[in-house]
Amino acid sequence: MAVHEELLDEAERRGPGLVMASTVVVMMARDGHYAVLWAGDSRVYRLRGDVLSQVTRDHSLVQELVDSGELTPEQAEAHPQANIITRAVGAGDDALMLDKVTGELMPGDRFLLCSDGLSKCLPDAEIAGLLRAPEGVEPTELLISAALARHASDNVTAVVVAVD
Repeated sequence: MAVHEELLDEAERRGPGLVMASTVVVMMARDGHYAVLWAGDSRVYRLRGDVLSQVTRDHSLVQELVDSGELTPEQAEAHPQANIITRAVGAGDDALMLDKVTGELMPGDRFLLCSDGLSKCLPDAEIAGLLRAPEGVEPTELLISAALARHASDNVTAVVVAVD
């Protein structure tokens, strides 16, 4: 929370209306369980067996429009305001609110923590396929390379956590 306050203070010091903010996604694992905290549209996916699930929900204008029924998920992907996030570290007037999801870890689970630069240019089926990389192949490198090959229009960040 200190970083949130520091970013708000620095933005105010630099000038009125300036925003210095970032999305964040964090995963903690211990004793067979995990917790994910996030703000913004950075995501966590879980691959369990052959099923890829999005663990997080975007804090974005288009997600709110999907939730209200005004847009379909397909329309949201190409919406002109798809980059507007509604929650971030260093943005807003109130204290930072992080959403949280918890669950049980299972052997073989693979989690992907990623920025929207990756999730917006790779379809879920491709993400799942790359997360299934065989032993000795680094799925993080495969995911980043695939996003960059598609000329990602935003920063591309990926961390893969494999559960033994």
